[in-house]
Amino acid sequence: MAYKRVYQAVLDPETGEIESTRTTHVFDRWDNAKGYKFYHRRSTVEGVRGIPLPDEISDQEYGRLCMLAHYFLVGDSGILGYRGNKNKLMPMDTAKIAEFLSVSERSAQRLIAKAKRLKLMADMTIEDHAWLCMNPLYWAASDWIPVALYLCFQDEIDKYLPNWAKEKYQLASLPKLDD
Repeated sequence: MAYKRVYQAVLDPETGEIESTRTTHVFDRWDNAKGYKFYHRRSTVEGVRGIPLPDEISDQEYGRLCMLAHYFLVGDSGILGYRGNKNKLMPMDTAKIAEFLSVSERSAQRLIAKAKRLKLMADMTIEDHAWLCMNPLYWAASDWIPVALYLCFQDEIDKYLPNWAKEKYQLASLPKLDD
C-alpha cells in the first residue's frame, strides 16, 4: 500500500528540546512507480463517478467501448491487448476489434476514430508497436493512472487533478539524466 510514515515532535517552547514524538501513517495518493491514485475497484472496469461522457457518444457506441475495456484492458496500463501466439501480449487492431464486436472493419474504424476525436481513446507507442489506450476517467481497471497513460490524456485528466499531482506527473515524465 502507499502509506507513508509521518513523524511529529512536540517541542518545549522555552528550551526547544523535544518533549515527545508521535508516529502516524498517512495514505499517500502519489506513488512514483504508479502515478496518482483514483479510487476504483480492482475486479471491475469503471470510470470516475461524476465525470460524464461526451454527449456525442451513443448508447450503442458506449456499450461497445465498455465491452472492449472489460475484456481487453491489460492490467493497470490502460492499453487494449490480447494474448496471441505463445501467450504473447499483442495490441488490438481494427480487425481484431471488428471481429470481437461482430461489426465490419469500417464500423470499427469509425468507432475508434470517434473515440479518439472525443478523447476516449488514444494511440500509444510501446517498443515500436502501436497500441490503443482508453481514457482512465471513463474506463480503468486500477486505482492508479500510470505516467504514460496520463501523458496520452493529460488535457482531460488535468481538469480533475490537484495541482500537486500535476506537478508530480510533470516531474515523473522528464527524461532521467545519467550520472
